[in-house]
Amino acid sequence: MAFEELWGPERAEAIMSLLPPVGWGEVATKRDLDALEHSIRHEFRTEMAELRTEFHRDLGAATRTMVFSLTSSVFVVGGLAFAAARLG
Repeated sequence: MAFEELWGPERAEAIMSLLPPVGWGEVATKRDLDALEHSIRHEFRTEMAELRTEFHRDLGAATRTMVFSLTSSVFVVGGLAFAAARLG
């Protein structure tokens, strides 16, 4: 017995409108979704590892710059204090 005969043409049309507009070969399966999830997780992990590496490299460079700048400032201020003490 056809769905249209059982439920009527309006309900049959409503149900048909809910079906995908492509053939069933184009509909994703659970296996397709699992493969996509695996691919996305792998890509995410790879990108996070790259970001982590870049962050640590940049943080190290910023730390070295700050240490050298502060060390230079300490020597300059110390030199000025020493010069002021000798002149005073």
